[in-house]
Amino acid sequence: MLPGIIPILAEIDALAAVEAAGFGRKTGSTLWGWGKTPRWDLWFYDSDAYDHAWLVERARFDAILFAAATRAGAVVLDRAVARTLLWDGERLVGAAWSAPDSCRRRGHGW
Repeated sequence: MLPGIIPILAEIDALAAVEAAGFGRKTGSTLWGWGKTPRWDLWFYDSDAYDHAWLVERARFDAILFAAATRAGAVVLDRAVARTLLWDGERLVGAAWSAPDSCRRRGHGW
């Protein structure tokens, strides 16, 4: 991850859980093939905001995000596949999905 995720994690009430998870801290990143520059070293301490990010284990990080979404009142579906998005004009209002039991379902206006 990059440090720009830190305020997003704070906003969704997941930052404390990420900090407590014991993920390895990283203080920089090297990007290869970024635009015209073959190699770009990015040191987070050069930023005014945050001097680190984390190397996360994806499954554990996703579990933290699922827990934050659930606390916020989201309907969290594990192993479901979104099939269609439901729109009201330009506003997303729901989704049609299928679950592992092969049943198709629709959720609208949670």
